[in-house]
Amino acid sequence: MQDMIFDNNQVLAVGSEPFLSRFDLNGKILSRMPCAPQSAFSVSLHPSGVTAIGGYGGLVDVISQVRSHYCTFRCSRT
Repeated sequence: MQDMIFDNNQVLAVGSEPFLSRFDLNGKILSRMPCAPQSAFSVSLHPSGVTAIGGYGGLVDVISQVRSHYCTFRCSRT
């Protein structure tokens, strides 16, 4: 795991696999959602329920409150 945050009584975590993992507080995996970065470095949850996942290759995935994929951004140097 590279990063994790609490979301009510659950934990959202990202790391060396291309997934956003959701755990209960006892460590049981509740779900795993695929994400674009092959290795994710950070996860952020906005109060509106939107989740952003940043990782390898300058990719940022945006996921909705109902766990559907909104879009993927590629950050690049200019």
